[in-house]
Amino acid sequence: MSAVRAWVLRLSARAGERRALLVLFGLYWLMVLVVLPRASVSAIPTLDLRFWYTPDDVQAAFGATDTAGRWAFVVGHFTADLVYPLVYALLLGGLLSALTARTGRHANAPLLAWSGALFDVLENLTLSILALAYPNPLGGLAWLAALFTAAKWSTIALTFALLVWEIVAWLRVRAR
Repeated sequence: MSAVRAWVLRLSARAGERRALLVLFGLYWLMVLVVLPRASVSAIPTLDLRFWYTPDDVQAAFGATDTAGRWAFVVGHFTADLVYPLVYALLLGGLLSALTARTGRHANAPLLAWSGALFDVLENLTLSILALAYPNPLGGLAWLAALFTAAKWSTIALTFALLVWEIVAWLRVRAR
């Protein structure tokens, strides 16, 4: 596990270089403004934008569309919605790496951004399985998907809180 940790921290450090951050910032906004809206072709209510949902919510969401809509949902989750977590993990991990390198604190902070991305990918995988299994209610898997979603949003919120904390710390160090 420490080899994975070290690799993620090295990758975040490279992403934290000024040029890489500029490219990642551009990629992030390209994903948000162009790619993700075009990839959202299904009529399924977006479960992954909520903080929490139940197996009944999952069944209702997948029941709101036909087989083609559920298939479009799965394709979207294995294309654009698989790249998006990588982009934001690189961006947030890079920002945290750059800031913590300057303050000398919280060297493992980029791991928080990557854990949010991991929960996002696990959420996409479980929701895709649920979409393919519909109309069979896989209640246990639906609860697991909801846990991944809540964990994703929690870790992303913590990542942003830590990012603000590190920016303030960096500004204080810089002001001295």
